[in-house]
Amino acid sequence: MWTTREYLTGFIFMCLAVAISSSDVKLIDNKYDGTVIALSPYLYENKSTASSDIGNIINKIQVFLTRGSESLFEVTKKKTQLGKVTILIPKSWKPSSENWNFLPGVKVHSPEIELYQLADIFIEPKGGVFGDMPHTLQYRGCGIPGKYIQITKTYLSELESLTANHPKFKSGGQAFARQWAKYRYGVFDEIGYANDIIYPLYYGIPGKRESIYVTSCTNTNVSYKVQDSSGEECEPSVKLNNGRPNGNQCFHTPDEDNENVLSSFMYHYLLPNANNFCDNGDNPHNDKAPTKQNVLCFGKSTWEIIEQNSDFKETKDVGNAVTFPEIRYVQEEDMRIVIAIDWTDKMNEYISSYKTSCQLFRTIPSSSRH
Repeated sequence: MWTTREYLTGFIFMCLAVAISSSDVKLIDNKYDGTVIALSPYLYENKSTASSDIGNIINKIQVFLTRGSESLFEVTKKKTQLGKVTILIPKSWKPSSENWNFLPGVKVHSPEIELYQLADIFIEPKGGVFGDMPHTLQYRGCGIPGKYIQITKTYLSELESLTANHPKFKSGGQAFARQWAKYRYGVFDEIGYANDIIYPLYYGIPGKRESIYVTSCTNTNVSYKVQDSSGEECEPSVKLNNGRPNGNQCFHTPDEDNENVLSSFMYHYLLPNANNFCDNGDNPHNDKAPTKQNVLCFGKSTWEIIEQNSDFKETKDVGNAVTFPEIRYVQEEDMRIVIAIDWTDKMNEYISSYKTSCQLFRTIPSSSRH
């Protein structure tokens, strides 16, 4: 039998687990409010000499969010966009009472409930195994939100050159919307990966060596350049027994003139008009391709999963009323936790329903205490 102290200890830990397990982002009037973007304290080692560079990166974040909100608005059929966003500045940087040279005219506030550990998007110095392209950590299954989105300083720094090379890139807006779809709605890529047995770049029908298809989901045929990793022309082949790539990997790069390709946004968002998710209508879903979406969502289309999300139960079209995200800046402070427990004779009932009986004020900055 547990002692009262053991019950109390377990109760507190359960309350903490509930409080730190999910995002605070809420959809209000078709806008996502509460998104927190955390700047890594390791973006710059010498803050006093990096002010102009920090300002440049923050400006790029602002453009990235604005274009991302526009793209999100488009691909969700004018139902969602970004609203209030908080950029969380590391507490190890200059205190907000000093002159923030990289944020002229911008007031830096004390945090309310923002915590670095609970951020929705992290801005890191450089990428890891996924490189510098934006990515979402998601391991919770189909239709379940991801853990967080990661963007790197290198990626933001190269946005201008990326946009110059791809006019439809829109300063990374599609990249943001694509990651947000993974993070918020729990959908997955509809592409293949080099040397991946489960999600190959292309596939064939076992027993038919001549039938080769690109791992994708598109409303019509796509024209490609087919090259190997060195840029030489490549002839894809598959194994007869399982239809998986045989030998050297061939990469299919879509030509820029694929104007009739309208989907899928989770396949290749740099195609000029691919601003739709695959669905069961005008942008038919390819349930035969070995994509993450098919494997992890049991063959259901991305739009089918997105429509099931609670965000879309009460949303309605809002015309062309896309607006700029409202960005607020706060500086991280030491976390203070206060736990209030309703101690009564029915404590066991409260323990069994701790999600509703536990009250946790996650952050009470020292500056706001009375």
